[in-house]
Amino acid sequence: MTKETVKAPEPKPVTVGEFLRYDFTEEETKEKAKKLALAVQTQTQAQEEQKAAASQFKERIESCTSQIGKLSREINMGWEMRTITCFFLFHTPVQGTKRIMREDTGEIVREIAMTPSEMQEKLFAEE
Repeated sequence: MTKETVKAPEPKPVTVGEFLRYDFTEEETKEKAKKLALAVQTQTQAQEEQKAAASQFKERIESCTSQIGKLSREINMGWEMRTITCFFLFHTPVQGTKRIMREDTGEIVREIAMTPSEMQEKLFAEE
């Protein structure tokens, strides 16, 4: 029997991570450039969308502000100008004048002189 010499196993190297400089390969640089271009494009698009949204919100706020002002004035004054249907009463209160009255309340709006054409009476009634 021969005696064999048994060698002791060599110790495995211990690995550790060190924070060191790493130079990118040309391929890595190209990939990062593509990602950068995409990020710039995405940012620009988001900024444009933000401006559009801000503009829309500004318009909505201005519309509400206008409505608030109008309603506040109307409430404080208690009235607004509207087109109201009125009717004429000819030769009232005297011959040659006409009275304008509101149809909704019957209130007299004003009394004014009749025009010459209003004072012409029809001589022949149409049948």
